[in-house]
Amino acid sequence: MEIREFGSGAADEGVEFAPVVLSASKGEPGAGATFVYDAALGTAVVLEPGRVSGAMLWKFRLRADPRETPGMHLFISGKRP
Repeated sequence: MEIREFGSGAADEGVEFAPVVLSASKGEPGAGATFVYDAALGTAVVLEPGRVSGAMLWKFRLRADPRETPGMHLFISGKRP
């Protein structure tokens, strides 16, 4: 899963209040941060429809009042077995 951007998507509104990503898989601190769920699948090679992976903790450091934190746009990808 990748965080593509923070903000409304229509403009850069609120981007200056984007949180710092603290727990990305490769340490990326903002847009572009990725979270790899391979370990959360356990012994399963694929996540079957209707199934749930193990939990992953996403940590952020907010830069402003939580009410000013902008939206997050995610991209989810996977591989076919």
